[in-house]
Amino acid sequence: MTLKQLIDREDWEGLGRNLETMSNSQFRTAESSIRTLLMSVSNELFWKAYLFLMKYRRQSFITCITSIRHLVRSGELDFDNEHAHELCSWMKENCPEYIPKLMRIAIPLLATEEQMDGLLHCFELSAAEQCVAVLMRQDTPLAYYAMFKALRHADNPDLVRKCIIFLVQKHDDMAFNMASILRGYFGIERINMNFSLRIEPYELNYIDKSFANFNNFLNGRRPVL
Repeated sequence: MTLKQLIDREDWEGLGRNLETMSNSQFRTAESSIRTLLMSVSNELFWKAYLFLMKYRRQSFITCITSIRHLVRSGELDFDNEHAHELCSWMKENCPEYIPKLMRIAIPLLATEEQMDGLLHCFELSAAEQCVAVLMRQDTPLAYYAMFKALRHADNPDLVRKCIIFLVQKHDDMAFNMASILRGYFGIERINMNFSLRIEPYELNYIDKSFANFNNFLNGRRPVL
């Protein structure tokens, strides 16, 4: 049977046997083929397959998370799936050091606030410190918005200050704007740095109204009032 047939039939035992018979070069080709095959499966089948592949050889197949692109585009990506939750539980128990790598690959692919919230909830990153540790290393508007929401619910000025300092050290425009948003919204004083983004006091009330408004600020535009 072909790799596609084995995946379509959810024959994970057969897929494992097939992979075991391959030479190193054949296995590398199979890695690429499987990643491509997963780009056309349903949400449920993706998580079943990805769970098997991570258990089989995580160092080879972790990058298969990139195959969620088609699910992101179609709006079918759903982390509230028993196999996605099983994957998260298994990773936390067996290879927690791979979770940040999966996050680094997956987060830039996400397209909606719901998808971002689903990923964080699936990995049970509910504490602000946990969320921030993952999200502040990303460079997408959605990641910054998720970080902003986590900080807003944390009531931890010291954590906000640490985020601002980290963001400024990135030396890019979006990170500088994010630092300016955090400083203005949370009223963080005594930051000895120059910020190019100027936010009027009345505009602070609009930052948390929607992702669209937040994204406007992040890109140096004015909010929709």
